[in-house]
Amino acid sequence: MNIYIRNPLYYSFDHNAKEYIELSGITGNAQREGLNKLVLMLKGQGTTNSTDIWVDSLCIHPYCPIDATTATLDGFKLNLVDPQDTDAAHRLEYYNSPTPSMTGLTGNGTNAYADTNFIPSTDATEDDFSFTQSSLGVSTDSYTFGGRSTLTKYQNFRRTGGNIDTYNGSVANRATVTAFDTVPWIATSNRTADNNLDAYNFGVLNNTDSGTSNSLSSQSLYILCSNNNGSAIGFTSSTTDFNCMNNSLSANGIADLSEAIQAYNTAVR
Repeated sequence: MNIYIRNPLYYSFDHNAKEYIELSGITGNAQREGLNKLVLMLKGQGTTNSTDIWVDSLCIHPYCPIDATTATLDGFKLNLVDPQDTDAAHRLEYYNSPTPSMTGLTGNGTNAYADTNFIPSTDATEDDFSFTQSSLGVSTDSYTFGGRSTLTKYQNFRRTGGNIDTYNGSVANRATVTAFDTVPWIATSNRTADNNLDAYNFGVLNNTDSGTSNSLSSQSLYILCSNNNGSAIGFTSSTTDFNCMNNSLSANGIADLSEAIQAYNTAVR
């Protein structure tokens, strides 16, 4: 495309990064280069442990601005792993106009949210599923991400008190990470077995739950609230700047994922 002729670095970019850049209409050099670095780091280049996270990535929404001053809902909607403009490729669908900005996607605490079109029961594997979110602040007793079809098919991040509770199986089993209101937190819910759920913050293990996992939700996962069997609940007014869903990851992989997210956000925002 002509918009890239002025940037010779573009021709050496990773092909997955180039495809996302073109289809999302990203024109800023810092944003293009930040996205390319993100993809390379997810493929194990330039991270501490050199983990190939990309091979286990199912859906990634990096909320990349168009350039140094512009962010749009259209620019945010595509899935980095498969950037087709279709529900099957997990594009975001927006309801009641969440706000795009240079810092990410922000809810209004009342009714604004995004639907990922990602249904764990069909798009993920039971006892082999993780999800990660980077977010700035969370209003108390609200959801930043998730969905459930029953109380035993439950995947969510929920703010309760000063913590983020992560559920990845049954509502009876949760693992907790510490939440921060003034800096982004990066939480990972990592289900590696029927009786093992690990919660990480900034790539560091915070908590483990050994309860039985039950199963995966048959409802699409929402951002800025939770999908309660088809109804949006628990809206947040916080800002999210990165979401991804993966197969379960190693401890080194989760540390590298956090490293990649932080480097990416520094580069593009």
